[in-house]
Amino acid sequence: MKLIFKCLFGWDFDKRRSSLEGGILGHIEAFYSMDELTERGSYHRHCLLTMKGGLNPEELHRRMDDSDEFTTRFFAYVDGIIEHHLPENIPNVNAEEENVNVLVHEIEKDLKSMGECVQRHKHGPVCYKYGHEECRFSMPLPEVMESFYDKIKRCVVFKCRDGLMYFNRWILILGRFNHDLKCILSGKACKAAMFYITDYITKLSLKTYEVLSLLSDGVINANRSIAAVGANKLRAQVVLQKCLSQFARAQQVHAQHAARVIRGQPEVFSSHPTVAMKSGGMMYYIRTKWGYC
Repeated sequence: MKLIFKCLFGWDFDKRRSSLEGGILGHIEAFYSMDELTERGSYHRHCLLTMKGGLNPEELHRRMDDSDEFTTRFFAYVDGIIEHHLPENIPNVNAEEENVNVLVHEIEKDLKSMGECVQRHKHGPVCYKYGHEECRFSMPLPEVMESFYDKIKRCVVFKCRDGLMYFNRWILILGRFNHDLKCILSGKACKAAMFYITDYITKLSLKTYEVLSLLSDGVINANRSIAAVGANKLRAQVVLQKCLSQFARAQQVHAQHAARVIRGQPEVFSSHPTVAMKSGGMMYYIRTKWGYC
């Protein structure tokens, strides 16, 4: 991952800033990413990148309202770094023929092969977890022939012609892994990202009936130890302690995660040092800085 940020994204880790040349996405202001293990024990990473000169959704919409030329330049930039469809028919070429760029042809062929292999969504049991009747990833994506800005709804819509997950060709070809790029440019997208991240932070690995079963076992074990305890406060403490013990016994830790923690390898990969902020402290900071407006 460090090589990707250094070689593809143009991040200078020594100076903690984007290089003068930038990278395939432009110049990065900051980034934050965190590893997560799937139930099968494989790692994947969630990254949030902030681009230099990036506008907040309100400012972006205002600029688009005022200037069609700005809108055209904006979509040319985004459509140039985030793609949505693969090359169609790639004919065989003869390297000895004139005016034939063999390198470009091989890149297009490799892009087509990798895209079909890892970017085209294939429905499976994971799509219907948590009681979903339809694919919870909303795949395939609806077809949109051209990117546009709806001035009435103040909504930015990107083109999608092949129903694939959005990708960058150089990340796909050089990284050889699937990915999904999202451009957060509206309050709706920001809210969706917030709910997605919050859901991952707070979700339990146990199902509801398993949680209830563990709580029941905790209460039963507490009753066996509670006879000698007189005060109600102490009795409540015993019940809570037993319930927490039942949860701790049921938690599953992947060997990969355990090995990483023992070796002292961080789970967070970021451009700058960060400070952990509890939810209570975060809400206090927001209310102090912006109030309730």
